[in-house]
Amino acid sequence: MGETQTLTEVTSPTISAPPLGKARKILKTLAWMGLGMISLVFFTFLKIPETRLKNFIQATLVSALNTQGITLNAAQTSLSIGFGITYKLKEITLTRATSEEAIQIDEIEFSPSLFPLTFGTLAGKVSLKKGDGFLKSRFWLKNFKTSPVIQTTVQLKKIDLGKLDLADFKHTEEINGDLSFTGDPKVPDTWKGEINVNLSKLILPQQMLAGFLVPSLAITEGVADLKIENAKVHLNKLRLGKAGAQPEDTKEDLIANATGDITLGKTLDSSTLNLKAAFKPSPGVMKAFVLLDALLAPGKQSDGSFAYQLTGPLFTPNYVPVGAPSP
Repeated sequence: MGETQTLTEVTSPTISAPPLGKARKILKTLAWMGLGMISLVFFTFLKIPETRLKNFIQATLVSALNTQGITLNAAQTSLSIGFGITYKLKEITLTRATSEEAIQIDEIEFSPSLFPLTFGTLAGKVSLKKGDGFLKSRFWLKNFKTSPVIQTTVQLKKIDLGKLDLADFKHTEEINGDLSFTGDPKVPDTWKGEINVNLSKLILPQQMLAGFLVPSLAITEGVADLKIENAKVHLNKLRLGKAGAQPEDTKEDLIANATGDITLGKTLDSSTLNLKAAFKPSPGVMKAFVLLDALLAPGKQSDGSFAYQLTGPLFTPNYVPVGAPSP
């Protein structure tokens, strides 16, 4: 008798995946919602005609500047759409309602971040060019139509204030450095940030100081290292003129150092100073301003420099002579 073979059906085992946890489900849902919102904003802007989008960006930019009392005019404008939106302006003039002086800029590139606009925040990148100099910034401007709060980082490279047509900074060669800022521009005691800049070939214009006419001053270099926090501006370093130099040995009209802090009020007028300043004018300046030595005599040091403590209101401080070290 032959063997009877029994065939057994082989089936693949069923692999069952464990159900997603609640946290993973929530994260997955949020991720899809976020992608959906971004896609909605992106494709909405893609459907808007270029002219309308250009007008929208220009109106938003102008509105943000107008809240700061700044008027913008540009000879040329253009819009490009690629991996982002870039609005370019050329031959720009910026004017402030409080000043007759205009700022001239060769080119501005503005790349807005579209998603924050849905929440009333103007954000993005901006770069300015003037000659060989440039400024690059990332910024966030919340509530720009009502109570603007700015958060920004700025990089400065070869910025020539003289070429910007600012009357108070004629012949300035350049400023290099970085700064960061957060706060309401109109409320100083909300400010936070840092300033680290270097200046070269600065000419301070003739001006009134404590009721006296001070002649124009030429300074080859300067350094400002400031920190703003807790409603105070801390002067880590503020120097005009070459470190360790003497005016009679250089082309400096002034060697000066200042340390201390400025307490910020709700307005600049209500802010107060607590600074120690040490300075030494050149023989040429002393000769041009014959009363200077007599006026500053109480604070005169043994090496011919002067040292004073500045306290009180920011724009009308008290000058008290102190035994400060020479610059």
